[in-house]
Amino acid sequence: MDTKAYNEMLKLIDTRLKARHWGCFADGSSKGKKPRFYILDYRGFALATGIIRYYSRETDTAIFYRGQDEDWEIKPSFYRKITCKSELEKANKWRKELLEELRDYFDPKGTDEEREALAQHYGLHTKFLDVVDNIQSALWFAYDNVQFSDNKFDASVGYVEVMAFEKDKFEILDLRNKPSKWMRPHVQQGFCIKANKPDKSLGSLQKNLVLTFIVPKELLRIWSNYDNMPRYFFYPEEAHDDGLVFWNKAKKELECKGIDINAW
Repeated sequence: MDTKAYNEMLKLIDTRLKARHWGCFADGSSKGKKPRFYILDYRGFALATGIIRYYSRETDTAIFYRGQDEDWEIKPSFYRKITCKSELEKANKWRKELLEELRDYFDPKGTDEEREALAQHYGLHTKFLDVVDNIQSALWFAYDNVQFSDNKFDASVGYVEVMAFEKDKFEILDLRNKPSKWMRPHVQQGFCIKANKPDKSLGSLQKNLVLTFIVPKELLRIWSNYDNMPRYFFYPEEAHDDGLVFWNKAKKELECKGIDINAW
């Protein structure tokens, strides 16, 4: 989308949100210099996202959400400690060794990409980014993150980031296509995204951010249905999630081989 169309889209979102009293443009911007909007009515998400999808209709683009406690830079967990190319080389060596060892213990019948994405979903730092295509799931994660965040700056709001990914430049895995013995991604409506050339920008996906929704904490709680969807629903225990059983066994095998899964 060119700059003219992008600015036209933002103006339309702001105008229509204000006309319905569902939200408005927020001062300031994200760390990626992208605009933010307050949302005060649940329908505002559908209105704004619908406009984004309409303006993206001529490109083969997928729209996803992330719910967060801060307006973080969008970057897969693998890259968050990496600041230079030399560190990247060390991290890539660690990643290659770990994923090769993991093949025998975790989703051995799956593809290498599926295995890495599932491991990301269960807690490994990888080159994939966890996202959802369901706004309620994003709101749930935003509220949950606010609840348990160490961020003392502002716990009164949460953030939902809207991102656009061109399908020919990214690996997009819908983890709900895996058997439901992997319960966590099915409950969370989980997708994983990885750039075809993620090392080029040290993993930064900030350019894929379209805009950010800012939502008051109490509205997050209501709209996410958090009180009726407790944490053990979204993170099922071993008794209800074979995937977690597989992951915990795999971690023990890796530890026995002296591989630190938290090295990067």
